[in-house]
Amino acid sequence: MIIHEFDMLVLSYISRHKYGCSSKELSDKFGSEVPMVTEELTKNQLIRVYDNSLKPFMRNPENTIEPEIGSILATQLGKLEVKRWSTKNLLTTKEKWKERLWGFLSGVLLATLTYVLRKYF
Repeated sequence: MIIHEFDMLVLSYISRHKYGCSSKELSDKFGSEVPMVTEELTKNQLIRVYDNSLKPFMRNPENTIEPEIGSILATQLGKLEVKRWSTKNLLTTKEKWKERLWGFLSGVLLATLTYVLRKYF
């Protein structure tokens, strides 16, 4: 699943709010592209619209706090994706080049090993 940087910014903003965001709030903050972004994120199951109230099913409904109906919430998958994205972006330039070098070297080593095994065994 490929998530564009603007979509990740919207998703990370939504995931920071425990009780969700309204689409008006998102439109005010990020502009008119938000409906397309929220549609794409919903299709990828990274966000969902809170549409069912759970208060009637609680023992003490007056003590529970829940999002407003119609709020946009991040799913667990969406929160995990934000965490992965933020961790990936925290690498310094030196660390990124080190990871690229190790990836290249391991690829070359694996290709060489495969060639040797096929050639002599």
